[in-house]
Amino acid sequence: MKNDSTFYETGATSHAVNDLILFADNTRELAAARDTVYRHYVQPNKLINPLKAMKAEFINVLLYRAMNKYMDEFPEHEDHKHIEEMSIAEQEEFAQLYVNKFESWKNDHDYK
Repeated sequence: MKNDSTFYETGATSHAVNDLILFADNTRELAAARDTVYRHYVQPNKLINPLKAMKAEFINVLLYRAMNKYMDEFPEHEDHKHIEEMSIAEQEEFAQLYVNKFESWKNDHDYK
């Protein structure tokens, strides 16, 4: 359950979102998928709402891949139950937190 007064180190408001972000950022293939999404949006984009498109791409490209890999990595149901049962709101938060980190990611990777 989401508690808006609790924030984890990733900015997440739930344990599941926090765990999945940490897992994605520290798993080579998932971090590469994250970077691929970000690179799509480095150049000026003609989309009306590129941040909305980026959020959708994080859901479609990274979220489900990260969830599946997490469940494979921790096969015991009790170890991955919080990931498997993520609510739509938590999934949206996962993607939004990555959107929020876009400018920092660009700076860290020398995109101006």
